[in-house]
Amino acid sequence: MPRKIPVLAFLILIVVVGTFFRTYGLESVVVWHDEAMTLMHCSGNPFAAKLVQASIRAPVTWQRVLDDYQNRRCPLSEVSSALMTSHPEHAPGFYEAFWFWRMIFDEKEARLMRLFPVIFGILTLPAFYWFAWELFRKSGPALLAVSMLTISPLQIVYSQELREYSLYTFLFSLSCAAFLRAWRTNRFRDWFVYCGLT
Repeated sequence: MPRKIPVLAFLILIVVVGTFFRTYGLESVVVWHDEAMTLMHCSGNPFAAKLVQASIRAPVTWQRVLDDYQNRRCPLSEVSSALMTSHPEHAPGFYEAFWFWRMIFDEKEARLMRLFPVIFGILTLPAFYWFAWELFRKSGPALLAVSMLTISPLQIVYSQELREYSLYTFLFSLSCAAFLRAWRTNRFRDWFVYCGLT
């Protein structure tokens, strides 16, 4: 039991450091094309080509995207239809959840909008620890793996992007961990959890 306390304390420290890296400078990151597309899809606006052409002619700011391309009062069903019209390769779950997020928080604050994927980036850290622990069955390699993920520039950038990448990493980590656990225990409950996460 005494060994578990330092491991838990170190994991909490990793999550705190990861939270700092993922939230630092959220408001200063420039809105880029894909983030503007996310805002458009969540507003039910299927006309992505207009934004592409506009971004080529002039820099796109957060306020310009909000003023020119959004319709906040669209029903949730239009989010999926707009996504299927312009980009059917994207799963609608992230965009539909973000639609609710926009209804709760002030969309003029870039920091609050980007906080949505940041939450998944932070949740990925303990999920990845679980995955690494199931893989190695030791806390040392699992802590090393999650420490590397914490300071990974790619993971930090993806956590700050208003796209579904941090959600995918989170769900992938959970799914892999659940699979390894189900494979090891071969219990119906664990297989059920794995199927639910996958």
